[in-house]
Amino acid sequence: MSVLIKLFYVIVININFKGCLMNVNIVPFLDKYQDQTTNLIFSIQEDELKLNVSREERVDLQDIAAFYMKDNSSLFCLALYRNNVVGTISISYISKRKMALHNMYIHKDFRGTIYDTANKLLKESIHFASDHMAREIYLGTGLDFYAAHKFYEKNGFMEVEKEVLPSDFPFMSCDEKFYELIL
Repeated sequence: MSVLIKLFYVIVININFKGCLMNVNIVPFLDKYQDQTTNLIFSIQEDELKLNVSREERVDLQDIAAFYMKDNSSLFCLALYRNNVVGTISISYISKRKMALHNMYIHKDFRGTIYDTANKLLKESIHFASDHMAREIYLGTGLDFYAAHKFYEKNGFMEVEKEVLPSDFPFMSCDEKFYELIL
């Protein structure tokens, strides 16, 4: 095979690979995705993370639009691939110029650099926080969630002690390690 044909083949493959076939879109939450969203989150919590969190405990997920999209102080984003929810993230106001990041869940098939889902979701949340003049973003995660720790640290989050968190920080039962991002 000639060099020119090989080059053409590589270019076509790369266009298909990085183009529309692997495109994950980040959009604000829409009601039509309520069931897909909660199913994704609970399947990851139960099957992968082995968390024992009931749907009743997660009041925020019972009506996502009412909880996160009711005013302009919080945002819930979805990562969509071919109209399927493959990732979520939310960010909400907690106190003066401080926000909390939560609900970062990515379907296992959409993690990593091919789709770049986590980075896209995080970037959208940080953009929202910046637009709302936040100075600090806080989050909590489990001790055993090493990939999450690495991801947050790679993106500028610094580990902080629980005592540093704002008094109205929204804790989850699994939160044992905490991070802060100074904007």
